[in-house]
Parts: sequence; structure tokens; C-alpha cells
Amino acid sequence: GSFNSGRFYEKQKQYPAAKVYYEDIIEDYRDTSWAAKALERINIMEKKKFYLLIFLLKILIFLPVQLINM
Repeated sequence: GSFNSGRFYEKQKQYPAAKVYYEDIIEDYRDTSWAAKALERINIMEKKKFYLLIFLLKILIFLPVQLINM
């Protein structure tokens, strides 16, 4: 079903595609446990995206300092 498709794309790191499937579940099955699970997966993906952004920002900030101090 849609949830398994979402998980497949999520595992492939195809987050936008996974989100489409999860959002469909939330819209079509709003009052079910599947909607709650889909929302949880979206939140997890958003956290991963946030942590990746923080990691990249740290590299951009600290790498030039490290290179200057060499």
C-alpha cells in the first residue's frame, strides 16, 4: 500500500517522493492509525533534513577557520 511505498522511497533517501505517499495517507485516511504513522514518518524526515542542514552549516562555518589556521 501507500505506507509501504512511502517507506521504500524514504529508505532510498527519496524524501520528497516518500512525503507524497505519506501526505496521501493523511488526507485519505485522516482518522486512522495509518495517518498517525504517516505523520510520524514525515516528522522524522523533517528532523533528518534539519540535522543535515545544521551539519552542513557547521562545515561551512568551521572549515574556513581550520584552513586559515593551517
